[in-house]
Amino acid sequence: HMSIGIGLARRISESENLNADVYLFFQPGEEGGTGGLAFSRTEQVERLDYLVASHLGIWQKRQLVCELDFMSSGTFEVEFHGKTAHAALNPQDGRNALLAASNAVVGLYDIPGHPDGETRVNVGKLRSDNAHNVISDHAEFTMEVRGENDELCAEMEARARDVIEKAAAGAGVDAEVREDGRYISVPSSPALKAAVREAAIKTGIPEGAILDRYSVMGSEDATHMMKTVIE
Repeated sequence: HMSIGIGLARRISESENLNADVYLFFQPGEEGGTGGLAFSRTEQVERLDYLVASHLGIWQKRQLVCELDFMSSGTFEVEFHGKTAHAALNPQDGRNALLAASNAVVGLYDIPGHPDGETRVNVGKLRSDNAHNVISDHAEFTMEVRGENDELCAEMEARARDVIEKAAAGAGVDAEVREDGRYISVPSSPALKAAVREAAIKTGIPEGAILDRYSVMGSEDATHMMKTVIE
C-alpha cells in the first residue's frame, strides 16, 4: 500500500495537466472498523468531490475490479455475570455464566439465513476461567454479524441480541453486549466506476483483465469515508 501511494504521489507531482487538489490517505485500523470512521470525520475527507478506495488481495487472479460491494458488519464483546458456587456442595446457590454463554453461542449459530440476502454470524472466542468444580460467575465471547446491506445487518444484530438476552434469562444471569466495531455498506458511484474502467484501459490494462463489479463476503471500513463524500 505504501509503495502504491508513493508511486502515485510521484506520478501526480510530475503531471502538468492536473488542476485539482489530491489527497492520499493511508487508512489505519481497517480490521477494527475504526480507521475509516475516524478518517471520515476529517476536514480533508469532507472537502472531497471524489474518493477512490483501493483494496488488495480479494483473490489470486491479476484483475482490476472497478466496483467492490462489501457486507455491512458489526463486531461485539459479550459478557455474562452470574454467581459462583461449589459445583458439588451447593450448586443450587450458583448462577452459571458459562452455561448461559454456551447456550447463547449455540443459539447464535441456529439463527437462519435471511431470505432477502446474504447474512453471517460467527463467534470467534469463548472464555471462562474457573476450576473444574466451580460454577462459573463470569464468561465472555467475541462475535460478529454481517449482512449484505445495513438493513440485513441490523436485523441480524437484533436477532443476536435477542438470543443472548434469552440465554442469560434462562440461566438467571446478567448479559452485557458492547459494540467493538462497525462496518457499513455503501454503493459506489456508477459514473466514477466507468471513469476508473476507462482510465485503466488507457494505461494499457487489457479489457479481459478488468472486472466491472464483484461482491465480497467480507467488510471494509473505507465505506465510512465513501458515505461522507457521497453526502
